Amino acid sequence: LATPGVLLRAGQGTYLVSGTVRWTHPASLALTVEARDIPAASLARSAAIPLRLSGRVSGRLAVGGTTARPAVAGRITLADGAVEGQRVDEAAATFRWQNGALTLEGARARVRDSVLAARGSMDRGGALRLTFAARGFDLRHVTVLPAEVVQAAGRVDLDGRIGGTTADPTVAAAFSSRDLVLNG
Repeated sequence: LATPGVLLRAGQGTYLVSGTVRWTHPASLALTVEARDIPAASLARSAAIPLRLSGRVSGRLAVGGTTARPAVAGRITLADGAVEGQRVDEAAATFRWQNGALTLEGARARVRDSVLAARGSMDRGGALRLTFAARGFDLRHVTVLPAEVVQAAGRVDLDGRIGGTTADPTVAAAFSSRDLVLNG
């Protein structure tokens, strides 16, 4: 099967898929997928991503390998969204999916002028090996914390790692601040 381009619609968004799929031995994939303004919530449901997402996803993916063992590499962006209730003005990630493992080569999320960067991996069994960092992150931009529980202000520098598994993650982080105010 070869196509110069098939346009698929998802809500207000579109997928343009081009390339070839070879079903006979040896089976192979050589596809390019360009996504524009895909609703993040429906994409997360379709891909069985266990996160509450909103906003619009766009990006370009290269799909190779075989039908039994696909390999995907690409870059995606999220605009005007939220992740697990945290507002995100924009986010971008460059990643690879191969042999059932996800490698996050680099990710960046921005809320106003605050930026969080991350990289790492998650294997087929759910083992997490991620690092994250932020410099001068304004705590007023953290919208996921309930205001009735904690009120935070000031800017922090943050470095951390996420380990464990998706079912039982562990987080270790260190932060510093010259103007941190909690519940005050």
